[in-house]
Amino acid sequence: MFELVYHSKAQPKVDITDILEVSRANNKKYNITGCLIYFNNKFIQVLEGDEPAVQEIYSKIEKDDRHYDVTLFYLGTIESREFKTWSMGFFECDNSIMQTKFSINEKVLAERSETSIKEVKLFWKDIKRIME
Repeated sequence: MFELVYHSKAQPKVDITDILEVSRANNKKYNITGCLIYFNNKFIQVLEGDEPAVQEIYSKIEKDDRHYDVTLFYLGTIESREFKTWSMGFFECDNSIMQTKFSINEKVLAERSETSIKEVKLFWKDIKRIME
């Protein structure tokens, strides 16, 4: 099993509903699971699945003009999916506690250290717990 996490900036007036519809359809087609977070006109997303499928979806994401400054934060193997029942979970950070937590984890992701990888995994577990 493979996992990929990236960050990007949303274009002004981006249609989140359209992004979710297209993402969910593509992810089901490729047996990909994951979660998209929207915060302060930024996206952070985790994709889980077989490596070739995840890489193919990510190459489409990089070319999508609904966002820009796509930055790969992490890719690697995982023992199991965190979001195994969701083709694309969605979480919009709209309260100050989550915004602070998201900002901290955004900086941690950029470090790309072994510690940051553990922190990121905890971050996604927290997001999943909040969404359930």
